[in-house]
Amino acid sequence: MSAFNLDLSRNEISADNGLLLRVCRNLPKVGEFDCGSKDLNEYFIEDAGKARELRLSETYELVMPLNDFRLLALVSLSNDAILLNQIEGRCEVPERMRYPFWPAVKIGRLGTQRGLQGQGVGTFLLEMLKSMFTTNNRTGCRIMTVDAYGKKDTLRFYEKNHFQFLTPEDAGHRNRAMFFDLNTYEP
Repeated sequence: MSAFNLDLSRNEISADNGLLLRVCRNLPKVGEFDCGSKDLNEYFIEDAGKARELRLSETYELVMPLNDFRLLALVSLSNDAILLNQIEGRCEVPERMRYPFWPAVKIGRLGTQRGLQGQGVGTFLLEMLKSMFTTNNRTGCRIMTVDAYGKKDTLRFYEKNHFQFLTPEDAGHRNRAMFFDLNTYEP
């Protein structure tokens, strides 16, 4: 397990292995990023900039600084909320904190460079994100959500990283709603 260092002034998090997660100021151009998914590639290359301008999401890049800032993965995050009754019984809920909605951060898109898939880069990125939202938390954020593609390998990836299905009702759909309780994260 790596140790992470959060630098709030620069809006980035570094790992003891040298990897850096930072706001992606220069989104990739065609040919600079390929995660093997046409939909994800198009989002990061064509839509992420507009989503930032509209304040709908912020895209972060996982880079290797010692290798000319080689781009390893991209992730877009936005604010979310989750109905308490959807997670009740699966998360510890203090009696006095039974608000109808709980604050969450949503993984809107996550893609790892094609040649690096299956090597732990995506899992490492999720660990960095979990650390980012549990260390020096700037706003209340208890839950991490994702609408994962309904493909077996994608769902298995999130399950392996301790995400749970929000509901069985979307089984077999194009996307599955999943969540992770940040209070269970142990660095």
